[in-house]
Amino acid sequence: MDVIMRRGGRAGIEWKDLDPIIELSHLVRGSSIYLERGCPLRHGEYRAIICLSERNENVTEDRALYHFTEVGEYPVHGEKMLSSYKKNIFDWVNSKLNITLNSRYDNLKIYHSEFRLRERISDRLVKVYRDRPLKEQGILEKRMIAIERMQPGQGEWMTPKEVLILVRYWD
Repeated sequence: MDVIMRRGGRAGIEWKDLDPIIELSHLVRGSSIYLERGCPLRHGEYRAIICLSERNENVTEDRALYHFTEVGEYPVHGEKMLSSYKKNIFDWVNSKLNITLNSRYDNLKIYHSEFRLRERISDRLVKVYRDRPLKEQGILEKRMIAIERMQPGQGEWMTPKEVLILVRYWD
């Protein structure tokens, strides 16, 4: 049985290499450690919350730009290029969705060339992740990453000089 250990509670930082950390963590009497079932992360990995985003096509509704369906938590490596494991993320999403029975994404095959990864904050999609290590792009523990379908004609990767603008009708 694998155990995830966090210092300070459920939202605390996860201990990745347990042997040296226990000795160097400066635990004192009364320190709290949160234990959770699951696969612990290795050094350099971050736990990301992966979700699918679906654009709201109702142009007169100004409050909701996207609808989201959470898929689960996936460990991403912060120092590897995003293109080196983007396909693995989509394979994992496809395997998870085939198990889900009541999802509107049932039997949807996600191909990595048709979708891109974006940072999700609340009900908005903000940053487009580029083909660089996620550590350079500000990845944090439990960051929400959304999978967005690209519009026809868009390239798989955006250059640093390109800007993505979503225009909505506002009455």
